[in-house]
Amino acid sequence: MNKTGKGDTMKKILLVSHGNFSKGIKQSLEVIVGSSEGVEAITIQKNTTRSQAKLAFDTFLESLQTQDQLFVLTDIMQGSTSQYVMEFIQGVANVVVVTGLNLGLLLELYVTDIKEGQQVDEIIEAARNSICRIDHQKNTTEDEI
Repeated sequence: MNKTGKGDTMKKILLVSHGNFSKGIKQSLEVIVGSSEGVEAITIQKNTTRSQAKLAFDTFLESLQTQDQLFVLTDIMQGSTSQYVMEFIQGVANVVVVTGLNLGLLLELYVTDIKEGQQVDEIIEAARNSICRIDHQKNTTEDEI
């Protein structure tokens, strides 16, 4: 079970991306931890209309219980994925939206027992800090140079 640590509240993670990125990163999560319970992916394709995107969001939102904690991860801050999310989640309780989806962010969010908003900020900061250039000739990271 994917609990948030708040009683019987379930943690749900919605991945929203351009193309099949969200489906692929969900599969990567499954490879690493063996499961993706509570994680769903919505893809926005080149030919996806606004009404098709809204239907996908509405279908997902109908599956939520009122006590569920929802984390929505999008790929690009100013992209249509984030714009749709901000439009379609109006009025939804217990939702946190994060942009800049990457595997480190998803993995940490998935395995962490979230009890407060500060933990989410720490996960975001850790994901941000995990992005670095690796000097393949010296086998060191940029921070070690």
